[in-house]
Amino acid sequence: MKKWIVLSLIGVLSIITINIYNNSLEENIYITNDIIKGNKIGVYLEQDNGAYIYSEKIPDKGTGYTLDTTSSVCDGDTTISWDSKNWEVELTNITKKDLKCYLYFKKLTESEQTLDKFNLTVNTTDEGCPAIGEDGLPTEELTNEISEVAYLCEGVDNDGKTYYFRGGKNSVNNWVKMGSSYWRIIRINGDGTIRLIYNGTSVEDTGIAESSVAYNTTRTDNKYVGFMYGDASNNYADATTNTNKSNILTRLNAWYEGNSFPAQYKDLLDENAGFCNDRTPYASTTDGSPDTSGHGFGSSGTTYYGAYIRITNKKPTFKCPQDNDLFTKNGSEKGNKALTNPIGLITADEVMYAGAVYSTSNTYYWLHNGSYYWTMSPYSFGNGNAFVFRVNSDGSLNNMNGTWGIRPVINLKANTPFTETGDGSADNPFEVSLTP
Repeated sequence: MKKWIVLSLIGVLSIITINIYNNSLEENIYITNDIIKGNKIGVYLEQDNGAYIYSEKIPDKGTGYTLDTTSSVCDGDTTISWDSKNWEVELTNITKKDLKCYLYFKKLTESEQTLDKFNLTVNTTDEGCPAIGEDGLPTEELTNEISEVAYLCEGVDNDGKTYYFRGGKNSVNNWVKMGSSYWRIIRINGDGTIRLIYNGTSVEDTGIAESSVAYNTTRTDNKYVGFMYGDASNNYADATTNTNKSNILTRLNAWYEGNSFPAQYKDLLDENAGFCNDRTPYASTTDGSPDTSGHGFGSSGTTYYGAYIRITNKKPTFKCPQDNDLFTKNGSEKGNKALTNPIGLITADEVMYAGAVYSTSNTYYWLHNGSYYWTMSPYSFGNGNAFVFRVNSDGSLNNMNGTWGIRPVINLKANTPFTETGDGSADNPFEVSLTP
């Protein structure tokens, strides 16, 4: 049984003295605003300038705060933990009847606020997550195949911190139910939106909305690595003018506009978060400088694209290097504003962060489902053919043209409501609510 406590403020130092009544010292105690309402209490809230100011109450849920358990301290060996789902502070290992504590609540970034609603724990870099530099790239190559252990890792995208799921073939708590369809969280984007990939109408499905789809039915020009592309291809600007829809985008739109995506959830999709079709061209695999003057257009020579350089060098990124390649819905505040619907595909970089290895079998990470499906990351153009990355049935990443499956990707708004009962497991997924 939970034991609750009354807090009273002692002295001008704003020290919280916790008087424990009818409580044996070996039991845990919990602090919530419901219990301490009406009592003078002292906590500290971080401000925009980084300073902390005294408050007489725990901040309300949904106001962008979380308890900083590293800075918060109590007397003795008492440990402090924070349950954001139930919005309560838990104190354990209590050895004193009169206990003094300092509780510091830090402001959350947009992505942290979204992550906080799921009550999930982020792993540190020494627990299976790669360290990420300020450039958004891993500080060391991702050389090891990921194991079945599940991790929630921190990365960097164009909007700030992003949190993504890595490894965990059957143990990642990233399941989302939306009506009668099931999705998986790829990551919490830096702007707090929630990036999902389709899994089908049950947890046993593969998520293949359509099979045997060509990325583009014509592949004889650099421009056909594009999610959209230009009429002409006389120069790089021509080839990357987002005038014509690719075959795969046309099929995605048909899936979205039909009965496959529930209409009642469309208002929950974010139109600013985009989908990266990185068409940055390189002359060779070793040249570190993009070359738009002689590559990335036309039907001669060989071009290597940005994702090829990163994936083969085992240094993926969540950043989209060029605004023109960030496909967003028309009316968006960022990106190229070229899409009719807010729907896209996963990137090869996201697949590698999840646990894939280039051209090497790996079945231990959660995105592997035994199926072939497209990413939207250009690979190369050579020998008269445009190539785009796909995920193979053995879990590896590789280049390909031909016809393969589609797994739609969407972004939910940061303020999307969820029911209170889900824990993200396949048996008990986070469930999108239509009631705020």
